[in-house]
Amino acid sequence: MKRKIMSIALILCMTITLLPVSAAAEGTVGVKIDGTDVVFTESSGSPFIDSNSRTLVPLRVTMESCGCTVTWDNENSKAIVYKDGVTVVVPIGENRIIINGVPSSIDTAAVILNSRTYLPIRSVLEAFGSDVGWDGASRTVTVALHGIDYSDYNKQTARIVAAITVNSFISEEDRAVLTDYAEKLFANIALTDEQATAIANKLSALIIKHAGLTQGLRGWANIATNSIIIDDSKFTAAYLKVYYYDTFYHEVNHIIAGSLMSCEFVSEALVETLAEEFSGATDLATDYRPWVISMRMIAEVIGTEALEKAILTGNPDEVFAALGQYDGKADTKSFLLPLMSQLKTYYMDMDGENLRAKATEFCDYIFTAYKTKYGVSAEKDMVMAAYASYLKGMWGGGTPLQMITLPVCFRKDAAPAFVCVTDRENTYCTDGTFITYLYERPCAK
Repeated sequence: MKRKIMSIALILCMTITLLPVSAAAEGTVGVKIDGTDVVFTESSGSPFIDSNSRTLVPLRVTMESCGCTVTWDNENSKAIVYKDGVTVVVPIGENRIIINGVPSSIDTAAVILNSRTYLPIRSVLEAFGSDVGWDGASRTVTVALHGIDYSDYNKQTARIVAAITVNSFISEEDRAVLTDYAEKLFANIALTDEQATAIANKLSALIIKHAGLTQGLRGWANIATNSIIIDDSKFTAAYLKVYYYDTFYHEVNHIIAGSLMSCEFVSEALVETLAEEFSGATDLATDYRPWVISMRMIAEVIGTEALEKAILTGNPDEVFAALGQYDGKADTKSFLLPLMSQLKTYYMDMDGENLRAKATEFCDYIFTAYKTKYGVSAEKDMVMAAYASYLKGMWGGGTPLQMITLPVCFRKDAAPAFVCVTDRENTYCTDGTFITYLYERPCAK
């Protein structure tokens, strides 16, 4: 399996075969997105109508104008377009696209023409929920984009937002940040009425202070006083803003999870994973980094339902009970907690040798649980292999495999169906990077 990724810009260097299409001899074709014309140049290429009377558009300029990110799977000749939790894979020369892992037939195919990739605009953008029309008089494709409307929430989320609105202990700035987070968080995590009421009660009286903290702390949560403190002085540079939100969300998550704090490993790993995914902070070097990676590996075995239940109920034993079904241990909690404590200690001490030993012990343990559940070796799962490489390689051990971005656990509205993996030893590819489609992993079948 050698899946290589290259930037779209490098497509210009590809050797291609011209596929039969009808030239745009009938006149120029334009594209208008939410009323704004897309500017096409000689470098970008221009839209044309193919032999199936379908409009094909240059990949990069058009999709990025729609707010999508674009990746090219070179070995498999596939364009990958991603936005708002939807991944559309477009194989070149095939009358199909793959939407979040589900194939869908279309009536024309993407092509490579003059070293540029062209996609069928209607099929691809409709997969993202956009409205695509045709203005025959001006020969223009019209596109109306539809983003995620977080204000269109259910009654449970509405109850929480209303509670934040009446909170008299917070500033308007903090209220805006807290409301935005609650809307996004509970658009992805379902609540019962009872859970929504409990969270609403907490957030209606939440106290948020901004003050200096010692010992390098960026934030602090006090469950007993229902309050959090954020040290603004730790986020003075503009580029640190994302880490401010990560800290803000982290401490709010502690308030939401409440008694989950009784188990430091589960509490810190889960609240930080949530905070990272919703703030956009990636690979944050906190004291709990090895725990976050370990919890992500646990999630690959037990799924996110048990993790969400632990957060919403404040009960860490939900995690141990779910994992205990597959790990073969008489007492999962008694085995795992001392191991996690040692893992954190060696990480904090920058003791690479002992850290690798404990990381290896944990990886062997979680790989056994993975095989018990799925019946296949976790070593064949590039996501698990990359996690293990990362965990073992902290503090100088080397990371032969490392994911450029991590798979999403909780934020389903921002979850690409693929990951790009750096292969520093060229074990799985020849150019140092490859793509793993999450829906093709052993655990997804």
